[in-house]
Amino acid sequence: MNKNHHLYKGESDPKYKNAILNIYKKVDEFLNWLLENINNNTTIILMSDYGFGPLHKNLYSNNWLKSKEHLSYKRNPVRIIGTVLIKSGFSPGNSCELVIDFVGKFYDFLDAVKRRSPFTIRAL
Repeated sequence: MNKNHHLYKGESDPKYKNAILNIYKKVDEFLNWLLENINNNTTIILMSDYGFGPLHKNLYSNNWLKSKEHLSYKRNPVRIIGTVLIKSGFSPGNSCELVIDFVGKFYDFLDAVKRRSPFTIRAL
């Protein structure tokens, strides 16, 4: 834990003592797996958007990559809903949260229907 963080309250709960280190280890394991399973023509960009200082500007990397025609999206209901929210004035971050919340509730609904139905229901 970061003892200099303004919300740091001390080592009050030992189970959290190595929480951040354990997450870093999991991320490191995943990156190791990823690097072992890609070809030499694949570029990996790893970045963080937290912890380096004050934020004066936002860069939505997916939007920038799409504007340069380096990224395209598959058309699906989730993408369409997110696009409509952004065009309606929601920030990309808020749009993402709303879509994730909606999709989660939608899948919960499908699971509930599947438990009560003799028919097969496939998720999108």
